[in-house]
Amino acid sequence: MMTMKRSISLTDTTDETLANLSASTGFTPSDVTEAALLHFATLNAVDLKRSVAQVVDAKRVSTLAGWRGLFLRQLAETLGFQNFVYDSRRVFAPYQFNGCQVVFLLPNIRGAEDGTLAVHIMESVRLDIKPYRQPENATLFYTLEDSVARAVGEAAAWINTHGDARGD
Repeated sequence: MMTMKRSISLTDTTDETLANLSASTGFTPSDVTEAALLHFATLNAVDLKRSVAQVVDAKRVSTLAGWRGLFLRQLAETLGFQNFVYDSRRVFAPYQFNGCQVVFLLPNIRGAEDGTLAVHIMESVRLDIKPYRQPENATLFYTLEDSVARAVGEAAAWINTHGDARGD
């Protein structure tokens, strides 16, 4: 069997995971990596692409813009929006999800501090329902260190509770 030498870059967390797996199994880091890649190759194309995208996206979370984009893409996926396209030029524009609008507020608005991400969610105004009532809203605050997955879960739960199934 021929072997090929490759040089790859790993994040500190991934390198630490590789070292721990190698130590706990007694196999070399190369053997652990090869076994992981062979297992990874058995995934279907959708799961494989999703897994790689999650790793790439996680690396982008080092900036406010990266966090916002990842949050909106994962929120759309969680809520079942298959064809969602995030436009980084529309940073503070509202996005529609299941009868709710999601918008990032400017820094220092509504109690946010520098480096804080303020996610504002509000029910879309429904004039077709009588009697008219004031739409509910919530502002959720996060930092770059906060888990995007947790933030998405909280926002999706709020939308599922307060939104509707119009799919707009």
